[in-house]
Amino acid sequence: ASGPDGARRADILAALTQDAVFVASPAGSIIRANKRAEELTGRPLESLLGVPLDSLFYPREVVAGAVAAAAGLQDQRLEPSAAGLHGRQVGPVSRIDAFLLEESGSCLRVSLSLAPVLARSGTAAELVAVATPQASQEPLREELQGARALATLVAAAVSDAIALVDSSGVVVMANPAMARMLGFDDPLDCIGLRVDSLAAGGNLQDALSKALQRGRPVGADLYLAGPGTATTRVRGRVLPAGDVQGASPRVLLVLEQPAPEPAKAPGEKALPALRRAVEAAIQDTRCQLDAAVESLVQVAAQAFSGMGVGLVALGGQRPAAAWRGFSESLGRSLVSSVVARLARTNKPEESTPLIVPDLASYAGRGDDPALVASLVAEGWRSCVFMPLMLAGRVLGMFVVASTEPQRQIVVAAPLEQFALYLSMALSLLVERRLTEGEKRWFEQFAEFSNEVAVTPELDKLVGLVAREAVRVFEADWAVVYLVQPGHEGLEVAANAEAEKRSERKAPIPAEVFPVAREALEQTALIVRLVTTNGADRTLAAARFSTDGEATGVLVVGWDEVRVLDDLAKRALELVARRVGVAIHHARAYEEEASRVSRMKAAAEEAMEVEARVRSLLWAASAAAELTDLNRVLWTLTDAGLRTVNVEEIRIYLADHEAGVLRGATVGRAPDVVAQLEDTIPLQRTASVRADAALSEAPYLVSVVEEAGKSYETALIPLRTHAALVGLLEEVIQTQDGPWRRERCASCACSPAWQPWLLTGRAWMPCERLWSGPCRMSCARRCHPSARIRNCY
Repeated sequence: ASGPDGARRADILAALTQDAVFVASPAGSIIRANKRAEELTGRPLESLLGVPLDSLFYPREVVAGAVAAAAGLQDQRLEPSAAGLHGRQVGPVSRIDAFLLEESGSCLRVSLSLAPVLARSGTAAELVAVATPQASQEPLREELQGARALATLVAAAVSDAIALVDSSGVVVMANPAMARMLGFDDPLDCIGLRVDSLAAGGNLQDALSKALQRGRPVGADLYLAGPGTATTRVRGRVLPAGDVQGASPRVLLVLEQPAPEPAKAPGEKALPALRRAVEAAIQDTRCQLDAAVESLVQVAAQAFSGMGVGLVALGGQRPAAAWRGFSESLGRSLVSSVVARLARTNKPEESTPLIVPDLASYAGRGDDPALVASLVAEGWRSCVFMPLMLAGRVLGMFVVASTEPQRQIVVAAPLEQFALYLSMALSLLVERRLTEGEKRWFEQFAEFSNEVAVTPELDKLVGLVAREAVRVFEADWAVVYLVQPGHEGLEVAANAEAEKRSERKAPIPAEVFPVAREALEQTALIVRLVTTNGADRTLAAARFSTDGEATGVLVVGWDEVRVLDDLAKRALELVARRVGVAIHHARAYEEEASRVSRMKAAAEEAMEVEARVRSLLWAASAAAELTDLNRVLWTLTDAGLRTVNVEEIRIYLADHEAGVLRGATVGRAPDVVAQLEDTIPLQRTASVRADAALSEAPYLVSVVEEAGKSYETALIPLRTHAALVGLLEEVIQTQDGPWRRERCASCACSPAWQPWLLTGRAWMPCERLWSGPCRMSCARRCHPSARIRNCY
C-alpha cells in the first residue's frame, strides 16, 4: 500500500504529532516537513525545502555522519518490527541528542530519531527524521546562562590576553588582560579592531588561516604595537571556536604575558658576540671555508682572551685550520694531531670532549704525547679538545689551551655553547648552500638555546623544552623524558599538549616507549610511524647527551601523518644537543648548591665545636694552679659536662711511655666524686680511630654514659689546643711539685715567658708534637724521640 492513500495517511499522522518530522532525499536535502517543524524552526516550509538536513542541527558533524550512514545503507536482513510506513521496509533507527537551531538564533534541545526508508531494490529511497523536544527547556537556559557567566569570569581573571576573532580578522570580544596589553583601559575599546593593524610583525595572519583550515590549535609568534605602548614580542596560540548559531567561523587568540628578561649567568656574556659571528659566517655563502674558519677563530680569541685557540674543520679536499696564541710549529703539529685523532674517532659515541687540567702530568699518556710535550714546552698548562658534531657527523675540532691549570672550568659554558653554533656553521659552509628555511631554524633555536642555558632547575628546563617543541614544530604534543638515576627506564618529567600545559610524572605510554628506548640507544634522529587505536601517528625522537652519555630523550608527535624533512630533523637534533648541555649545567648547579649547603652546615658545626672547646680551655686555665691530676681531670670534666649537657662524661689522657690511658669520670649528681680510674691499655679503646690518633699524640677522648650505653662523642686532638696540651703534660710530670721551667731537650730554647694562661701572655708547647719547626727564635726542628718539654 504505497499509493496515494498511503501517502495521505502518512501526512495526516505527521500533522497530528507534536514532533517535528522532516523527510529528506538520499542526498540529505529536505523534501517535505510537517507544520510542527515550521513552528519549531520558525521558518516557513518554502525556506526549508532543499536545505541540508544536518544544517538545522548541532553538532552538525554528528548528524551529517548519521545521514551519510543511512543514505548509504543497502538491502539487508531486517527484523519483522522494521516493516512499517506504507508497507515499506524501514532501516535501523539512529537516535541522537542534539540541538535544533531556530531562525531567531536560539537553540532547542531535542531527541533526534533518524531512519532510512528502503525501496524494493534495497537502496534508501527517503530519509525520515523525527525531532522530539525535551520536556523542559528552562534548565537548559539556566545552564547556558551560568556557563556564559563562568566563561566571562574566567576570561577576566586569567593573566593571559584572550580575544575572540572572526574569520575576517576582526576582534569581537576581548578580556581585560588583552586590553592592557594593547594599551586600552576598557576591553570594549578592542572590539572592531583588526588584528593585522595591531601586529607589527610575526606570523599571526598565517596562524589564523591555519587554525581555520585545519580546525586545530596553531602556535603564533608576533610583535604587538598597541596605542601608547612599545612594540612587544609575544607568543600565543590560535584555537578554533565553533559557533552553535551557525555564524561565520571564529578563532580564540590567546597571548602569553611577556616574560622578563632572564639574568645572564656568569660566563654567558660572550655568547651574543659568538652567535653573531657564527650567523655572519653562515649567511655569507660566498665566503670560502678557510676564510670563515679564520674569522671564527678571531672572534673566539677575543672572547677567550689570554688563551690559545685553534679550529680544524674537515671539508673539501683538505682540512681548513686556523689558530691564535700558538706558535707556527705548534699550530701545524696541532692540525696534524687533530686530523689524525678525528680520523681515528669518526664515531659519535667516541667523539667526546677531552679535558686535560694538567698537561704536565698528562705528558707521556694519551694518543698524542708529542703534541702534549710541545704544549708543555711553550708554557701551556691545561687544554680542552672539543669535537664539533652535527647530524651524527664529526665536522672538526675546536681546541682551547690556557696557562692556568683550571681556567677551562671558567669557560666551560660559553665553550660548549660556541661549539654548538660552530658545528652548524661548519655544516652549512661545507655543504656550500643555505636556504631561507635553514636561516629561520637557526635563528629560532639559537635564541631558544640562550633561554635554556640560563635555566638551572631541571623541572623548569624540561617543561620549557616540551612547550618550545610544540610551538616551533607545530606539533600536537611533545614529551620530554629524562633518565633518572636509580630508576629503571625513563620517567616523564614534563609535557606540553596542544590545548593545555602541564607538568607531571607518570609511566611511559606503551606506544612511545619503543621510540624513546631506541632514541636513547642511537645517536641519530629517530622518526617512526606508530599505529595507535587504528590511527597513524608520526613520532620523532632525538637524544639528549652530555659527554656521550644519554641523559634523556625528546619525543614530538603529530596526529596526522607527516614526513620530517632533513631540515626539521637537523633542527630537532640541535635542540636535543643543546638541552643535553643545559641538563649537564643544571645538574652541576644542583650539585654545587648541595655542596654549598653541606659546607654551611659543616661551618655551623665547627663554630659550635669551637665554642665548646673554648669553654674547656677556660676550665684548663682555672686548673693551672692545681698540682693533683685528679683535681685537674675533675675540673675539665665538670666544664665539659656543663658544655655538652649530658648525664656523665669521661676524659682520658694518653700515657705513651706506659702505653695506657688514664681517665677520670664526673656525673651531674652532686655526690659523684671524680676518681682516677684504672689504667686502660691503648689497644682496648673502643674506637679504631682513637687508637690511630692516640698512637701519634695525646688526644682528648670524651665518652658519654647514658642508659647503660657508652658511645664516643668527641675525639679532639690536643695538639691543636696548645695551652691544654702543655698544661696536662706538665701536670703529668709534676703531680707533687710546683711548676718547672725547662729548656727544650733538642733545640735548647731559652725561657722567655711564664707558663700561666691567666697572665694573658702567649704560651705554646714544643712543636715536636707534630715534628714541625720550632716557632720560637731557634727555628729548628725538635727531635721526635726527645722527651717532651716546653719551649718558652
